[in-house]
Amino acid sequence: MTTTVGIPDLKLDTLSLAIEGLKEIGKIIFAMVKIIGAIKSDIDIKDMGDKALQAEADGITPEKYDTYSDYVAALDGYFVDTEKSTKISDELKENKGVEIAARLMIEKFADLPIVDFIKSIVDNPEYFKDGRIEAFGGIINENKDFIADFVGYVFGTEKNSEKLNSISETLVAVEKKVHPEVSEKDAYKQVMQLRR
Repeated sequence: MTTTVGIPDLKLDTLSLAIEGLKEIGKIIFAMVKIIGAIKSDIDIKDMGDKALQAEADGITPEKYDTYSDYVAALDGYFVDTEKSTKISDELKENKGVEIAARLMIEKFADLPIVDFIKSIVDNPEYFKDGRIEAFGGIINENKDFIADFVGYVFGTEKNSEKLNSISETLVAVEKKVHPEVSEKDAYKQVMQLRR
């Protein structure tokens, strides 16, 4: 199913985001979207959700825009009513912020297995802490195909040994960058634990 703006209709429960760690997972996904430049770096997840919820009440919805990015650009100029903000729960704001971030990622990387990438974050949020998401964002900004390579590695669908070696080397380099004190062997063990 797709929306009128041509991107998949993403339901939060589809990605199992309604689990106990929603806040952490949401922060990771939102951070990734900021790193890749799809959302301004000066807005946080609650503020984005608050804008979207209030704008929706005023008739500003994604269906009225050609792309989801255009919709988010419209939200940038929307001013929230602080009185209304106090009546919207933080949880609702965060959920909406995560939804926006996930939809932006899906639109930006429509030709890549981005939903599986998001699922890998949902399945292993602890891995994406400690600076790894920032490192991934940098890699993705240089080479968006990293998403497909990572998904192929994690889900075991990539069978080309050269690609597997390349992605494992990249992931080991991420480990060493994030934790320079870790030995090459321990970094490789951490990377191997990502595979299903």
